[in-house]
Amino acid sequence: QKFNFRKFPFDDQYLIVKVDNDDPIQWNSDGYEFTELNFTGENDQLINKSITNLNLNEWKVGSYQTRYGTTFKPESNVRIPILLIIVEVIRDYNYYIFKICLPILLILSVAWSALWLSPKEIETQVTITVVCLLSLIAYNFIIDKDLPKLSYLTFMDKFILTSYFYAGLPTFISIIGNNNLKKGKNIIVSRISFYSKTFIPISYILLIMLIYNLEVI
Repeated sequence: QKFNFRKFPFDDQYLIVKVDNDDPIQWNSDGYEFTELNFTGENDQLINKSITNLNLNEWKVGSYQTRYGTTFKPESNVRIPILLIIVEVIRDYNYYIFKICLPILLILSVAWSALWLSPKEIETQVTITVVCLLSLIAYNFIIDKDLPKLSYLTFMDKFILTSYFYAGLPTFISIIGNNNLKKGKNIIVSRISFYSKTFIPISYILLIMLIYNLEVI
């Protein structure tokens, strides 16, 4: 079955096991007759025990359900009884929170600390922000093996891309502030410094919350 990883790492998936019986017990004028698949009593308890004891790395087993029915086999032109076992598995996302998201937030915090320096210290500000941006890119290469390779963006992909943007944003603000300082526009410099210290962290948090609400909830 196909999986949807758009909520990654907060996704849950459904594993479908199909059991069929294509061995007829007898043939009559109406066609083949098959034994119905009906897992009740001890058999149902066995399924429940097997699913409960499933050991899946990085996943937690949620609910499960069984469905009985028939399916048509065109090669033999008969309908045979089937049993579908649908198991919900929920990803354990703690690893991604503590080992991916938190380090990225720490790098971002260091990059934003450059905003508290004086606009006169343009070299120090740019050095801090550029080093943090390069650290974020390097860290992304390290964690790349833990991320699914997909043609669409997951929640984690959008989180990382947003963090890239906000890690580089203080560099542009520092350059703009320094240019206005050289022109003697001290009031503009003060306003840029004041608003950037509050706008950048708050807008980042709100944007991540918006992405989370749109992709996960």
